[in-house]
Formats: sequence, C-alpha cells, structure tokens
Amino acid sequence: MATLLTQNDIRNSLTDIGLATLDLFFPDVYYVCPDWDWVQEIFFPNWRFVMDTLGVATWQPEANDCDDFAALCKSYLRILHVRTKSRPPGAAIAVADLNYWLQQETSTTPGVLHAINLVICNLGKGPEVKFFEPQIPKALTLSPTQIQDITYVAF
Repeated sequence: MATLLTQNDIRNSLTDIGLATLDLFFPDVYYVCPDWDWVQEIFFPNWRFVMDTLGVATWQPEANDCDDFAALCKSYLRILHVRTKSRPPGAAIAVADLNYWLQQETSTTPGVLHAINLVICNLGKGPEVKFFEPQIPKALTLSPTQIQDITYVAF
C-alpha cells in the first residue's frame, strides 16, 4: 500500500535531516512516496533515455543547466505519477526541486547555487528524504553543511 504524507509529514521529514528554517512551497495537500528502488532502477535509466531522445541531455549555460534539469525531471516524475493507474487518488508525488550552495574547493572561491531533486520515500521505517542529481542521474548524499545551505525547496 502506498504511503500518503501531508505537508506536515514532509516538513517533519525535512526537519529530521536538519532543514528546519526554510520556507517550503507545497502546492498540494497530500503526497505519495515513490519507491526508492523504482526511482533508482527504473526511473533513472528511463529519464536518461527521455533526455537523450528529446535532445536535452547536454548541459548548456543558462539555457539547459542544473535548474532546468531539476525542473524537467520533477515534471517528468509528475507525468509518470499522473499516468499511473494504481496511484492513490487525490495525492501528488513527493518530489521537489531544490537549490543549495555548492561550495568550491578553496575557501577563497565563492560557492555557486546548484539545483537538484529530492524525493521522499518510505523505506520501511517511515518517510526518508533522498537526494539525486537529475543530469546524470544518480543518488546523492548531502553533508549536514550542504543540507543547511539549501535555500529553496518546491514540491
């Protein structure tokens, strides 16, 4: 059975990983958790194929950079969710795009904003936040500092 989350459930999951002070954008009331195995094993290769097929897999400054990959990836996950006949009615998919300060290797070089995606999955022990890089695509682990450097999250 699919796990349904409210906005408060999502806010609590983000607070649990250290993301407590951010204004979040929730356009929907209820969200369903995608299966993390499905995201990695089915969605990632399919998303790569879609990007290649549509000719949008190549990074281009400003025209097709990290925020564009994150937005397109979130939209494609939403399309797949809507087309899933077995999805719970009245719930969006728990996927968001986000920006965080990606620090450079030297302390004298300023950081740059980087956009990625997150999904909230149920891995058997309750909702869990998972980050991923949509351009590659691959799972990411953000450090506590990187999580604190998140400036924007939109579901």
